Amino acid sequence: MDPYDVLQIGRNATAEQVKAAYRARLREVHPDSSTTEGHASDVDAIVGAYQSIVASVVAQPEGSTNHSGAGFHADLQLDAQPRAAFELLTLAASWFGDPFDTDPPNAMSILWTSDPAGYVHLTLTHTNGSANVRITTSERLKGVQPPTPTQAADALLSAIAELDEPQ
Repeated sequence: MDPYDVLQIGRNATAEQVKAAYRARLREVHPDSSTTEGHASDVDAIVGAYQSIVASVVAQPEGSTNHSGAGFHADLQLDAQPRAAFELLTLAASWFGDPFDTDPPNAMSILWTSDPAGYVHLTLTHTNGSANVRITTSERLKGVQPPTPTQAADALLSAIAELDEPQ
């Protein structure tokens, strides 16, 4: 199914409209905030639709190039509840830059100031007590290659491992 149809938006939707539609559609099927019966497949379809269009629609800084198209992502899994996973990622992200545009516990962007600099975007989906994290990246400065999604994933996992070590 067309991701724009799933989110019930037009192809010329702004970043704010995409995010609002994503949240609204999730609320429609989420059992805690909806009177209609939601299904995991509905949530998966909505999250999948959001992920497939976010790279092309979510506002990037003017002049940036998006490196999150097909094949330009990394996935990792954290064995933690949604809020705990998000907080852990926020702490780890602060080692490499400044988290911004957060949507706890579903998404965050990071102004990645470590070398190489760029924007790192995390989209979290939650299933069976764990968080699946999709990582994409984009340029911060025109012509300056951002970290690859794999570099960002490795750095975040390294920071998380240090955070988890007993002091």
